[in-house]
Amino acid sequence: MHSNIFGVPIERNGGVPVNLQDQTTRAIFVKFNEVSNSTDLDIPAVKGAYTIKPTDTTGFVDGRYIILFDPDSENFSFYTQIGAPAVGVVTLDCPIDFSYPAGAFVDTAITDMSVNGSGVPRVFGLRGVGAPPGVNIKVDITNIIFQCITASPISLVELGDITKLTRGLVLRKRNNIIENIFNIKTNAEIASIMSFTPYAATNPQQGTDGFISKLTFTGQENVGVAPRLPIGDDLELLNQDNLTAITSLNAMAIGHIVTN
Repeated sequence: MHSNIFGVPIERNGGVPVNLQDQTTRAIFVKFNEVSNSTDLDIPAVKGAYTIKPTDTTGFVDGRYIILFDPDSENFSFYTQIGAPAVGVVTLDCPIDFSYPAGAFVDTAITDMSVNGSGVPRVFGLRGVGAPPGVNIKVDITNIIFQCITASPISLVELGDITKLTRGLVLRKRNNIIENIFNIKTNAEIASIMSFTPYAATNPQQGTDGFISKLTFTGQENVGVAPRLPIGDDLELLNQDNLTAITSLNAMAIGHIVTN
């Protein structure tokens, strides 16, 4: 540093020195999901408990993704259902981390994208469509992790272990317009834009066929920008093909709440 302006040191190249600091807001790990039923709590959900009582248990089945959220307190939580409802009570896989009042919203959803989207495309999102109203927070998404399990070995010319897709799996941002970010139809296309680790059932250390891949948005060596999702915006994966022959395909978004 060789000079300053208004008390701020200046680098030799004319730039202002920057101190990078990690975010200290709440981290978010949420699976891309397709909501099958949206209801509310019949009675309050108690912090630390493992059960909730929704007003309507339609669609609440073993293994479903459960989303609790309350627009008033701006709290939200994600769980996996264990077993079938018993007398209207749903059991969760971990203790409830916030107290939720009666009337707080409960969604049950699927996260496995290995479904048929060839006729009517299937939309798997993070925030939903805004009805019921969501939590009024901004979220920056920094990473997306894909996990694909297949019944047979994979190749680069396939998607998972099935033939190259016709229309593709689209990542898009939805607000008042649709912004397509990318469209992937083969494993090679996935590997070209993100890290890609194949797995083989013949490898005793792995024990299954498939892949795990990770897309990192932040950092100048990566995309360099993070998709920001204020209320009303969503990040979505659009399945436009028949993926039912894939054993399972899931995606998780990682990010954090924005306070500015």
